[in-house]
Amino acid sequence: MTIVLSVICCTARENPGLSALVKSLEGQSLAKERFELVYCDKFGRKELKKILADSALNYQFLEEKDTGKIGQTISSARNQAVEAARGSYIVNVDDLITFYPDTLVQHMEAFEEGYDGVAGFADFVHEGRFHEMEPGKVDEREHLPQTALMAAQHFYGYHCSFKKTMWQKVGGYDETYDGVYGWEDIDLGIRMYRAGAVIGFKPEIRVHQIRDDVHEDLVENLIVDKGAQVPRTILQGEVKWRNDKLHAMTIMNYNRIGWKRNG
Repeated sequence: MTIVLSVICCTARENPGLSALVKSLEGQSLAKERFELVYCDKFGRKELKKILADSALNYQFLEEKDTGKIGQTISSARNQAVEAARGSYIVNVDDLITFYPDTLVQHMEAFEEGYDGVAGFADFVHEGRFHEMEPGKVDEREHLPQTALMAAQHFYGYHCSFKKTMWQKVGGYDETYDGVYGWEDIDLGIRMYRAGAVIGFKPEIRVHQIRDDVHEDLVENLIVDKGAQVPRTILQGEVKWRNDKLHAMTIMNYNRIGWKRNG
């Protein structure tokens, strides 16, 4: 049976939750012969490769290649994973993610319905400071207008899917993004939409995501000047900017890290 779908996951985290991810993929209702896991680790750690080798999954283990670019981050890793993928359909997830048993079948059904890209949803578990700050946070996008443009503008990288041909058509993830909290995922969604992709919200297609202190630490460590103004590029009609210092600037983080919106 031919592999038709590739799950990609990229990590640089000390404890990325790979064992739990593997277990959830081994329990998928989609036949194991039809999908693979492409796991890209920034450090090529042998202990992670062993977890995959001991599993029942089709898999590829990649050590992220150094592109030589200043500010190389998740965009490069994701492009390397998609390039290696054998499936025609890509399901992209962050680390610390697990799947419900029918998640991959639901993605395949969405593609069969005619979608080129799917903005999947997540059920969050908050740990550490996230539990204190956002104990009741849920994925609220199902309350947004359920349009293709809105889905493209909320094409979150912690759980989304797309046809590999569409990724090729738009040139993949834009590697000029140097942000840890990056926007490269939303940029991809918008460029696919502009290229004619049919993109939709699918609240019923869900994963389970742990949000922990590491997310907050990335912001705290990279943003030294908490009084700095948020760059205005995104407020002037474009999602993309290039800024080598203020990596983690996102609208979601205005309140969390103390930026004040200028105008």
